[in-house]
Amino acid sequence: MICDDHVRIGDVGDATVFKLALQLRYAGQQAVDAEVVEFCRDNGVDPAPLNEFLELGVWDRYFTGEYEQAIQGLGGLEIWHKDVGYARQVARENGTALPLAAVVHEAYKATVRRVEEDEGHAAAVIEYWRTLNDAEDRDAR
Repeated sequence: MICDDHVRIGDVGDATVFKLALQLRYAGQQAVDAEVVEFCRDNGVDPAPLNEFLELGVWDRYFTGEYEQAIQGLGGLEIWHKDVGYARQVARENGTALPLAAVVHEAYKATVRRVEEDEGHAAAVIEYWRTLNDAEDRDAR
């Protein structure tokens, strides 16, 4: 058994749309979390209280800088990039606007080749943010 809980989603194909919706949510949430952490760091504020005080549940890897993928064998970043792309394709076919997903997808697309194969999506989102904000140049000063 893969899991204890099962939920009927609907007709054939509905589960695929549901899975893509979950991936959109996770990809978007991780992108926002990465940006919030880097915003704090770039402005001289320790981001740790985001979890400690505010209990936001930001992924620990954003704080440690260890970005290897948590689930082995799933392709890390590429799976997120692919699934968000599929969701956007379904949305286009059905006339659904997904402006935030487009931004997340473009962020992943811009960095998918800049991170190591064993790094997850967190590394890509942070790399994208750091590139947009010239963070390496600021760190060198």
